[in-house]
Amino acid sequence: SSQKNRRRKAFDAIACFHYEETDFSYIQSTYSTAAFGRGADRKISSHRLIDPSNAHGAAYLATSNHSKMSSADALLQENKALDKLYDGECMMEITLTVAQGYLVLLGGNQTSNKQAQDISLAFMALANGNVVDACFGVPNPARREDSPASRAATEAKQLIDEYGQSDSFRSTAVQAYLEAFQAVIDYRKQYERLNCITKCFRAKKLRKKCEIKLRESFLNLAKAVSEQGRV
Repeated sequence: SSQKNRRRKAFDAIACFHYEETDFSYIQSTYSTAAFGRGADRKISSHRLIDPSNAHGAAYLATSNHSKMSSADALLQENKALDKLYDGECMMEITLTVAQGYLVLLGGNQTSNKQAQDISLAFMALANGNVVDACFGVPNPARREDSPASRAATEAKQLIDEYGQSDSFRSTAVQAYLEAFQAVIDYRKQYERLNCITKCFRAKKLRKKCEIKLRESFLNLAKAVSEQGRV
């Protein structure tokens, strides 16, 4: 009976609290273990209970993101950023020689010292050149045609240029596209070795592998962009 009363008091006390899932710190309830038992205690300890009638609690709730973002929100923002940085289907259609040319343009196949010196030039190729256009399948950027591909490429370049004030961001951006073109080169080399028979059962697997590598290549850049909040 006393156990039931403690449970009832505990639930009555919690009813007036605001419940959220944005972080994993929590306000310890005097009823937590005794009232709910082990399973329920684990549940309550994975959430924060905030009393909105309390001045400190109200101030906390007034902060929009509580100075941090939930893992689900962060993942969503990164996925949005990824979509703005490249088009995987279009990148896999880039020919081997063209991909190799962009790799060299971005400073690939160089020593680390030489590559560090050329980061600014490589970044200019991203923000102002036609490297990003190729990643969205724009056939001829010089013609300035208004198409979904050209608009997506323009938005990506503006996004990259906007945050290119710091050396770390420029380096992250260049590295992302370098790794992406290397993934395309590896894919095209393997694909071009296939014959009409092996293409039937290996082409799809190679394509999927390249999709994963492209995503991995852009993850750090997507994270850097999403942290800026413009996605």
